[in-house]
Amino acid sequence: MIRDPRVQKLARLLVRYSTDVHPGDVVLIGGSTASEPLLRELLREVLDAGGHPLVRMAFPEAERIFYDHAQDHQ
Repeated sequence: MIRDPRVQKLARLLVRYSTDVHPGDVVLIGGSTASEPLLRELLREVLDAGGHPLVRMAFPEAERIFYDHAQDHQ
């Protein structure tokens, strides 16, 4: 897979400067399938910074399915 250097640079800026991830930090990375290239790069950068990433990716129909099928306790 070809990695876009612009996306790599943005991910590095977000992780190293904007959020200043340090070793041991727990970082939630979330987005939709449309943001997958950035999510991949964020995952790499958080790992390189020593953080503990938690990736949550949603697909377009997820919310509708949840509300159509979830019970009150969910």
